[in-house]
Amino acid sequence: MSKTFNFYCDESTHLQNDGMPYMMIAYVSVACNQLKIHKEAIKGIRARHKVRGEIKWSNVSHGAYPFYAELLELNQYDSYQRKESLMRIFKRDVEENSRFTFRKKQIRPTKIEGQTPMQTLYHHLTTRGDKDEKRKAIGTRSFDMDRSVLLHWLKVHIDDNIKDKVIVFSYEDRKNGTNVIRTYIYNKSQKYVIILEPQRSKTDYYLLTAYPLDEKGGKKQIEKKLKKKLNEVH
Repeated sequence: MSKTFNFYCDESTHLQNDGMPYMMIAYVSVACNQLKIHKEAIKGIRARHKVRGEIKWSNVSHGAYPFYAELLELNQYDSYQRKESLMRIFKRDVEENSRFTFRKKQIRPTKIEGQTPMQTLYHHLTTRGDKDEKRKAIGTRSFDMDRSVLLHWLKVHIDDNIKDKVIVFSYEDRKNGTNVIRTYIYNKSQKYVIILEPQRSKTDYYLLTAYPLDEKGGKKQIEKKLKKKLNEVH
């Protein structure tokens, strides 16, 4: 017995306008006899979250996160499924991305003795440091949904391909008793930050971390550094 499917396609870019060397086309297929079920389910999710307009990843924000999480059933994934999904995004955008550069400087993971750099970076981008009841760090990290759902934000900010108010600045941090220059990509609109550290060669960056400024004092800390920024971006 034959079965008919509807295919819904979309392209990743427009070659003539975006200056990209290639274009990807992806699709979602739905069995025709299940189409009404899915349409009604999406309408119900939209209504619950009061979401209007086009559904697209570039529209994801802290406020819209519950809607997208329910739409993709992220909260229903088991740990294995979750890691598989996130790792595919990480490999596409970071590990296997030969054009992972910011302002013509190559971005690399930090090196920690005894650890695989890319695995360490992936772990850092999808987890949050654990704290005790007094809010003091205890030296371990656990999976964090808020960071993980924004993993795909990393590339669009690095590519400087986002319409939000993004501020790029450098600041001299204090690390283990030493002054260290770091460069911040700060999305003021969505309260999100990426932290890079210029290498001594001045031709590359280390990617230290990226995270939403959802913890108490997080945004205030970045704003304080912004006021004391260096005169030039390193």
